[in-house]
Amino acid sequence: MGHRTTILLVGYDSEKWLDKCLSSLASASHQKLQLCFVDNKNNPTLKTLDLSPFSLEILKTPKPLGFADANNFGIQQTRFKSDYTVFLNQDTVSTDGWIDRCVKCFEDDSQLGILSPGLRTYDLSEWEPNLAACVKESGTSIELQDESAIELHNVTAAAMMIRTDILHAVGPFDPIFGSYYEDYDLCRRVRNAGCKVAVCPAAQVGHFSGSVTSTPAAEKRRTRAIVRNRLIHHVREHSGDRLSVLAKHLFYALPLNLIRGLLRTSSSQPISATLGAQWDLVKIAGRLVSERRDHEQWKHFLSEFRAHTGSLAGVPGK
Repeated sequence: MGHRTTILLVGYDSEKWLDKCLSSLASASHQKLQLCFVDNKNNPTLKTLDLSPFSLEILKTPKPLGFADANNFGIQQTRFKSDYTVFLNQDTVSTDGWIDRCVKCFEDDSQLGILSPGLRTYDLSEWEPNLAACVKESGTSIELQDESAIELHNVTAAAMMIRTDILHAVGPFDPIFGSYYEDYDLCRRVRNAGCKVAVCPAAQVGHFSGSVTSTPAAEKRRTRAIVRNRLIHHVREHSGDRLSVLAKHLFYALPLNLIRGLLRTSSSQPISATLGAQWDLVKIAGRLVSERRDHEQWKHFLSEFRAHTGSLAGVPGK
């Protein structure tokens, strides 16, 4: 089983995580991995680590970027050519051979476009909550020993493997999201292209969910982004029915969330985060209401992106 795999790893205040992330990643495949490290802010630990197990490329962002833009920067600037691209969070720990297990799933099913490993909590003791939610959403179940790909509706980009030719065909993360739900949007486009999204439970990666939201202010920013981006994703998932989705949000979901915020129920969100998200949505109302305008702006971005992209156009076999 021969393959060329590029790991796109965005580092952001990564001192706590990088040592374990990279030392474990070295054993994720029997082949030498191509590591494209996107230095997104304050990663001095990188200089102290043994990076000899990897073919290494370090890219420096011009300023700190959100998750979607930082990974897109890596896609656009990397010199590596590969069969597969892996988006990997810095707060992950790899188990031996997980990438090779995923590659086998791809080789067994030519319709597979995106594959997630079996994401576990950071101590590997149980399924990571976001993966568990994706499994529940798809109405299926997974077991630790499952070596084959199990189809899901969505998977997260904490650890996401995609055929590089499919990534080139459908485009990178949509920068409208910044951070959160950009991975679900990519899954949507891959499914719309006729490819499968799946998980390989036996290929396991531990993930510390929420590592960059360690302060109340950061948590509030995260909540605001999630509220905003959830609606964008929901609108796009219901193509042709946008107005009714927006009406339901405006006249039912939004008032309900504000009441919960006032009452401070267990499921409530801070009112300031909810209102901030609504203001963010007002600023892109044209794209939310009009599928045509949304599609045109995405196509414009994609055209500009591809015009300035190097090795992605040189995918093996293309």
